[in-house]
Amino acid sequence: MKHKTGADLTLESSSFGAGVKGLPLSFVQSMLEACAQASGASILCVAASGEIVAYSKQLPELFGVVDTLPPGLQVSQLAMMLEEQQDELLCSLGRLLRVEQTDADCDARMGSCGTADGRMVRWSRCPIGDVGSDAGRVPMYWAFEDVTGEAQMAAALDDAERWLRMFALHSQGILLELNAELRIVGIWASDTSLLGRPDAELHGCSLPEAIGEPQGSQLERRVRMAYESGEYATYEYSVTTAGKARNFEANAARVEGQPLGATILIRDVTDRMRMQVQLQQADRLASVGLLAAGVAHEINNPLGYVLLNLERIEGELRQLQQERPHTSLEGMLRAVQMGLEGCGRVRDIVAKLTTFARSDKSEALALVDVVQALGFAAELAMPEIERRARLVCEFQPVPQVLADEARLGQVFLNLIVNAIQAIPSGDAAKQLVRLATCVDAEGAAVIEVQDSGVGMSAEMLSRIFDPFFTTKDESEGTGLGLSICRGIVTSFGGEIFAESQVGKGSVFRVVLPPVR
Repeated sequence: MKHKTGADLTLESSSFGAGVKGLPLSFVQSMLEACAQASGASILCVAASGEIVAYSKQLPELFGVVDTLPPGLQVSQLAMMLEEQQDELLCSLGRLLRVEQTDADCDARMGSCGTADGRMVRWSRCPIGDVGSDAGRVPMYWAFEDVTGEAQMAAALDDAERWLRMFALHSQGILLELNAELRIVGIWASDTSLLGRPDAELHGCSLPEAIGEPQGSQLERRVRMAYESGEYATYEYSVTTAGKARNFEANAARVEGQPLGATILIRDVTDRMRMQVQLQQADRLASVGLLAAGVAHEINNPLGYVLLNLERIEGELRQLQQERPHTSLEGMLRAVQMGLEGCGRVRDIVAKLTTFARSDKSEALALVDVVQALGFAAELAMPEIERRARLVCEFQPVPQVLADEARLGQVFLNLIVNAIQAIPSGDAAKQLVRLATCVDAEGAAVIEVQDSGVGMSAEMLSRIFDPFFTTKDESEGTGLGLSICRGIVTSFGGEIFAESQVGKGSVFRVVLPPVR
């Protein structure tokens, strides 16, 4: 510790403070030196007169000045020396000493001085002894500590945490850091509800405690495998929360440089797996459609010669009845006519099935009779309609539209089937499926499909045209129908709307521009 005079000088003679009067300066210096050595701080003692009376050996090195400060140096002079330095941090420290030492507010203070390149010094000041009447001239004890390394480490940790949070956000998952005992020591998540518990409750938990059994123990085994092999380990598991099953995918990786540490990225893949199942169902439906078209084509061949033979039998029976008027052939004729009628119905069904199976978007658009296409769709769905509801048709003449008849029929059939499925099984006489056509004020063709089913909430109604969103069971729908319908209708220049109330049913309205 450097000082102005000999070791026998007392603080009283230096006017250093009434609270420590009479103590030898050498004793105070020893205390300050011990404090500086223990804390690593640079210490400066300033008398009430502004004179520097003591400082630790680290101070000149920190301030970048000579090893020994001149005797009788004033703190204002030291501040000027620092402000003259071509260094941003030293200039800041000089301004600090000049302003704070003469500040009328002599309470204890602390703060920090930093630079753009990351250097930082933390400081504190504390008045010594009685303040007295001269508030601007108070003996002060200063402590300075270079915390550049600490600040840089804190900044690096902040950057790392920010990157981890960004990664977790973009991965739509939760990133867990595990220590050597495979307990959670870090959590970064875009959705803190993924594990169903607050982050504070998860810190320090093991995987079985955080996830539950048996999934937690199985995931823990995968983590150990990842550590031993050095490769990624993937584990998929399902957890039931609030009565619904949620599917998760966990990827574990070893953290280098630790005896046993790992990170685990857990993502909710419920929607992805549901989409995969629905795409598989859609693929099967497409295969069934192609199969139906092929079957319809194959039915046409034998149906043709059955019809020809029945017509020939009918003609010969009528001729035979004319030649033998006394022979009763009415029963046989009625049987043949019933066969012809049945074959005619089969032929119509095959023709309609073939029409709906053709959905090539490259086909040229043509004039389509909307009422006829809607009627065809209703006939195909009639067996299902009769099981659940009454069919009411209110068809008014509408202009023809430019569309693909097969794809437009697909839209109508899908809307009718949706209406049927929205009606619960029960008394069919009390339920209703209403099909209507009319012309709006702008001359467009309007087609309405209404049901008296369970209806939908506002939240459901806002999402019904989203791909893969469905209110049905997996066995009844894939969530693609209405999305496809909207795509088809908009490709014809039209629009599709929906209205619904819970318990009062739904109305789907298709608006198609007329041919001009």
